[in-house]
Amino acid sequence: MKKTKFVLALFSLPLLLTSCGGKGSDNPSQNDIFTEAASWTNAQLLEKAKAETGDFYAYGNTSRIANAVENFIAAYPELGLDKNHAIGTKLKDVEIFTKVSSEYTAHDTSKNASLVLIQDSAQLNSYRKSTSMFVNYVNDSFRNKVAEDDLVPLVQQYTNKLFIWNNTAGESAPAFTNVWALTEAKYKDKIYFKSPDSEQVNMNFLITLTKDSWVKKMEEAYKAYYGKDYVKSADYKNASYEWIAKFLKNADTASYTSDTKMAQGVADASNSDKVGLFVLSKLRDSSVRSENLTVGAWTEQSITPFAGFMYAIFSQICAKAPRPYTAMLFTNYLMSSEGFAPWGGAIGAYSGNQSVKENENDKKNLAFYKQNLVVEDAEYINSVKVEVSDWLKKVMAA
Repeated sequence: MKKTKFVLALFSLPLLLTSCGGKGSDNPSQNDIFTEAASWTNAQLLEKAKAETGDFYAYGNTSRIANAVENFIAAYPELGLDKNHAIGTKLKDVEIFTKVSSEYTAHDTSKNASLVLIQDSAQLNSYRKSTSMFVNYVNDSFRNKVAEDDLVPLVQQYTNKLFIWNNTAGESAPAFTNVWALTEAKYKDKIYFKSPDSEQVNMNFLITLTKDSWVKKMEEAYKAYYGKDYVKSADYKNASYEWIAKFLKNADTASYTSDTKMAQGVADASNSDKVGLFVLSKLRDSSVRSENLTVGAWTEQSITPFAGFMYAIFSQICAKAPRPYTAMLFTNYLMSSEGFAPWGGAIGAYSGNQSVKENENDKKNLAFYKQNLVVEDAEYINSVKVEVSDWLKKVMAA
């Protein structure tokens, strides 16, 4: 988070009391509507939403937010909204935080966003602790279908980035079953990975990997790969630091600026010795020759101790939402099978509602990925962010 945005955040008021708990509020009546509505049915919410006026805006860091809003207004024609007055807009996380910060202090709130989908868990965690801009709304209709740890903030979905490699060389393809293999000289410049400087979730993945529980797993994986105990050297703080440094040294972080282009590149037959760590859902794109790719997590042995990483996309209602009841109804919709359809139509997206099944073409489910991937840890990231990110920048500069 940039310093200017953090300073702005400090002038905001304490967190709104949400349906899942919180710290006080400057506007008790606004608090009460979310607390009371947590037990309401969609029919009850619809009646209140019909009485609201003005436009409905939602921001998200996924292009499918636009499809979700279009489907929503089609599902609820009683709202009287159309594509000109209900709009889902794709923005980067930093743009979402900037716009919501500005809207929160605006005199005219009629054009404010009512709901946002955000993926940077660490930054969202900071904003939720230092400002009153977001309300975490959970309805009883799906509360028991969401894992306890995914309720606050509410996980609308998970997305994963997996180790995927070109298989066109047959037995000579770059298959591996332990991440320490990627530190070997033979993988120099043969691993595609978006730079953590430009991709915050990639940075968050590497920071989470330095957590004590992951350090222990990395030591165990080292022993499994090399047949000897890991011994810390003067060059690295622990096994995770050593793996990260050597992985980044081998990785090409500059050739591709998007996960789609990376998927296309790794799948190209001319790249028969290449590996990528990118978003699994990109395999859905018709421009990607997915038959040329092997997903490490789907192989018989998978990969020790992780086959990639996973991060959440969170649903939050804006505290100054001009249409709060519409936003609550939209939240319920997003957490349903119908509302998740824009994402669930392809592999690599997993609803926070555990009763919504993953795409039939996905070889693994959310429970498997939570167990076998590095899952972003916002609290931990924020506790060490300055220290680890500074070290990472030095590693990448070198």
